[in-house]
Amino acid sequence: MKKKRIFVLVVAVLFLQVLLTGWVLAKLPSDIRNLGFHPRHTTGEIGTNRTAPPIAPVSIFTLPSDNTLPDPLLKALRCKRTPFGEASSEKFDALLISKEKLLRLNKSGSGKRQILGWLSKGKILLVMDASTNDLKDILHLDMPTMNVTTTKYLVGGVARLPNGVFASGGVLLPEAKDYSFQQKAQDIQAYLSSLLSIEEKVHDATMEQSSGWRFAGVLSHYLDLCPFGKYNETVYAEQATNDGSQSYDFWNAQIDQQTIGGYSACGSAFKTSRLWTRVDAGMYWGQLLYRYGPTTTNSNDIAYGANVGLTASYKGASINLGKSWAFSLPDVYVIDHSDFSTQRAEWEFVYDHGSNAAKYTYLSEPGVSVRTVEGYRLSLYRPVNTYWWRHWWEGEYHMFDYWDLHF
Repeated sequence: MKKKRIFVLVVAVLFLQVLLTGWVLAKLPSDIRNLGFHPRHTTGEIGTNRTAPPIAPVSIFTLPSDNTLPDPLLKALRCKRTPFGEASSEKFDALLISKEKLLRLNKSGSGKRQILGWLSKGKILLVMDASTNDLKDILHLDMPTMNVTTTKYLVGGVARLPNGVFASGGVLLPEAKDYSFQQKAQDIQAYLSSLLSIEEKVHDATMEQSSGWRFAGVLSHYLDLCPFGKYNETVYAEQATNDGSQSYDFWNAQIDQQTIGGYSACGSAFKTSRLWTRVDAGMYWGQLLYRYGPTTTNSNDIAYGANVGLTASYKGASINLGKSWAFSLPDVYVIDHSDFSTQRAEWEFVYDHGSNAAKYTYLSEPGVSVRTVEGYRLSLYRPVNTYWWRHWWEGEYHMFDYWDLHF
């Protein structure tokens, strides 16, 4: 009889928890439910108990005449208002400018020269509320761009790499969500640190790189999804040189995709549950998915990698150019959903909910080789689906976006 009472009590408690969860979800504001998130799969607790990390040692300046930037954001970023002439003699890492100010400077020959001169020094340009397409169109730069669908750019950024090509991207936020200036400042600082590390990585790789490949551009984006977590992605594109083919060009893309569970990124109880990503090369005329990796469904707790590259005699290619790297899968199970018949590489990374990989930072590095028509640059369609988990009775929370990458 006593065991029966305990059983009834446990069932009653679980029933009340389910009812309470349903009541909380029903009380969410209606505008929270349509942000590119799966219906029901979000909450309004943005930044709740969020721990602010120390500001990174990245120095930013803005122009004294740029009056449209929010003062609270500049204060949170510790921006200095400095004229271009003085900024050139100081050790600033980045210029933060409004889109309106950039348009005005671009109309002036001297203003545009100052912007391009800043970039020529390897410095970073950040533009508020501007996409990579905006930066390319305004400044007429031969830089990589990315279209987004369910998110918006907080800032768009671009930096000129040591080999003359550009790294571009920005901080993305869900369209209808509101973040504090302090949270936005943290995201901008994190993105800046990412761009600086990319410059160092490409510089080191260029020094060691064989003559068979050349860097053709980098796209890097920082997506803040707190309280669920964060997703960072950097895509390094390389083109084969002297491939021997008169009809085709050959490209590699390494995709560094990093998930950070809300447990560590936002001070919440959310953990990464799944990451489902795709590289669709067949969306664009003349492109063919040639190789990809990882290439099979795989168990966790091992090191696995991407083996891509170019093989001699393939469609007229006359050289062998191998390309491979490895990454670990601690407490993460990868499922390969790729399909050569549709020119699609697709992976599902499934996390152990109780693992450190789900709570903290996990980096996976899939890659692809793509053949394009001679003279055509690489383009990739990238649906990105992230899933987050907090309690078993709630199920997964889902965020999706569709990214169009053009190198």
